Amino acid sequence: AKENGYSSGYDSGKSDGVSNIAKNMLKKNMSIEDISDVTGLTIDEINNLK
Repeated sequence: AKENGYSSGYDSGKSDGVSNIAKNMLKKNMSIEDISDVTGLTIDEINNLK
């Protein structure tokens, strides 16, 4: 059980990190397409960060 909790916590933290990177890229007026290419997030996921 601990291993699954750690894994899901790690995945969640990793996801938060990617979201923060995408938010910073948006602040620098990078295109959504470029952000998607770099982060692996979908365009919808990036639009939801705005």
